[in-house]
Amino acid sequence: MRPVSEGVLIETDVLADFLLSPEPSLLRKAFATAPCYTTVINAAELFSAVRDEREREAVQALLSGLRVIGLSARYAATIGETVREVRQKGFEISERDAIVIGTAVAARLPVMTKQWSRKYEQYGCVHVVSAKELE
Repeated sequence: MRPVSEGVLIETDVLADFLLSPEPSLLRKAFATAPCYTTVINAAELFSAVRDEREREAVQALLSGLRVIGLSARYAATIGETVREVRQKGFEISERDAIVIGTAVAARLPVMTKQWSRKYEQYGCVHVVSAKELE
């Protein structure tokens, strides 16, 4: 896995926090520290939550500052391997989580999340970035 300074995959919860909170966000720290990536599934989740044109434009502006990773056959193989690995450890994994984590594994990126950090750490497939690592 690459050092955080070489990139980090940002989860939907951190992206939404950036859009919704007036407080300084974890994403701002990430932008100042490393190239930031997200997946097409995270982008779709943000777009599915918009209620009007102003919100759609805010999501579009945010995503233009990130590198959005799409799905490919190469990533599909890693996603499938990740699902098998997690299930062998006795955990169930949703297709959504499998896509995000498998993409991070394939791209050799740590994941930044607040909401899913404990679950992702249990899976043991990806490194979950803490706020302290960005300082």
